[in-house]
Amino acid sequence: MDTVEHKKYTGVSNDLILDNVKKIYHELSIPILARVPVITGYNDSAANIFAVAGFITSELGTSVKVHLLPYHRLGETKFERLEQKDKIVPLEPPSEEHLLELKKMMESFGLEVFLGG
Repeated sequence: MDTVEHKKYTGVSNDLILDNVKKIYHELSIPILARVPVITGYNDSAANIFAVAGFITSELGTSVKVHLLPYHRLGETKFERLEQKDKIVPLEPPSEEHLLELKKMMESFGLEVFLGG
């Protein structure tokens, strides 16, 4: 949710993304399913999860369902096959225990939260 952090890791601000999701939901009346990747050490802090939940509840409402999507290593084999091992970022998938903690945090905002999706 932090635009500075988002820009640091992706090269662009998340302002347009956040504005677009609000427009899609409110102006176009298209239902939203919030799919939140959980990447250990990048966006899995309590502060970020509370910020995501706060954004969803304040800007979209508690009827929006949330799927917490744990990082997985499936893409790493693709880099290996393409002989681009130098592009692999060594990341660990979040533990089931940690995911359950994040789920509870988001549920405390009145959101319906699912693991995976």
